[in-house]
Amino acid sequence: MNPNQFHQQPIKAQKMKLQDIDARRLILFNLPTDIIREYLELYIENLANEAEIERIDYSNECDTTVMVTFKQELDIQEVKRRHSTRPTLNNSEISISEVYVPSTIMIRNLPDDISKDVLDLYFSNKKRSDGGEVKEVKLDHENQHGLVTFKDSKGTFSQTSVALVHSCVTMFMIG
Repeated sequence: MNPNQFHQQPIKAQKMKLQDIDARRLILFNLPTDIIREYLELYIENLANEAEIERIDYSNECDTTVMVTFKQELDIQEVKRRHSTRPTLNNSEISISEVYVPSTIMIRNLPDDISKDVLDLYFSNKKRSDGGEVKEVKLDHENQHGLVTFKDSKGTFSQTSVALVHSCVTMFMIG
């Protein structure tokens, strides 16, 4: 049997597109549970060469993980270098990771009357949603959520400011 065939179907190699790194975001893992926010901000500012923090989002599942959004782009390699010289905070070994620009987002708490067309129009409108060209919209009305996949994740949701059509909507980036 030819190693490039399976059930007589030729295998075609595909180039994988590497996702772009969001240079304004950074994830920190294994933070001390008793850390004072001001100390955390000092540590983050040290890693980011005093870049201004826009916001810190705590993980719902684990309060030892945060995603930090900065007001300007970071030199990720420099952040990693600075982290290697000071990887601990209050005796906890902190891990860091870059954040990839998402190609799919999940929207929860959607109203019953929302349609695929409305979501497609909204997220295709760069001015309103900071989105991009939509590839696919999937809705689950029973569970009140949807998935929006973009054709190109580059530049999508650079600010992650989504006010959507109804104010009760929650958005999550999936990747």
